[in-house]
Order: sequence, then structure tokens, then C-alpha cells
Amino acid sequence: MPAAPAPAPRAGRGLELAEIFRAHGAAYRPTHTLSRAQRRAMHAIETCRTAALGGHRDTCDTCGAVQISYNSCRNRHCPKCQTLAKELCLRLQRGGGVRV
Repeated sequence: MPAAPAPAPRAGRGLELAEIFRAHGAAYRPTHTLSRAQRRAMHAIETCRTAALGGHRDTCDTCGAVQISYNSCRNRHCPKCQTLAKELCLRLQRGGGVRV
């Protein structure tokens, strides 16, 4: 089976793990042994902040502009969901404290 072309990164940022999983995960899973936890984490990352997990509509009170926000997976292995927690942990480890 020919490899799928690598997804192009969106302007202004690098390639995300979820994009790689979405592009190549279906071909990778049958050819590699993954534990149940690994399969679940991979699926969570693939569906994070997509319509598959649902979402909600944010409407501006001033101008009425509407923006759709998709729900996150909240998986502890997801780089999108855990970036804030990671940054807080690193700041605490460095002795910087947490500003609220």
C-alpha cells in the first residue's frame, strides 16, 4: 500500500500530532501491535477538537459573530489538551509560581 502524503502544516504553525495520526493512523494500526491504552490515546488525539466529539457555538454579544468551538478529548497524552497543565507544572518546577 503506498504511503499517504504527509499533511501540509497550516500557515503560521508546525504540523500537529493529530494531523499525522489522522493521515497515517489507519495504515499504521494494522501493521503494529498497540496496547488498548495506546489505541485509545491515539483515537482520542485523532478526534480531539473535531466534530466527532461535538462542540458548541459562541456568539458575540456585540456584533453577533458566531464561532464554532469543538470539544477536546481531555486525554492525558494529548498535546493539545495537556499543554497548559505541562506549562504550569514546568513553571512550578522552576520556582516561578502560578499567577491566577
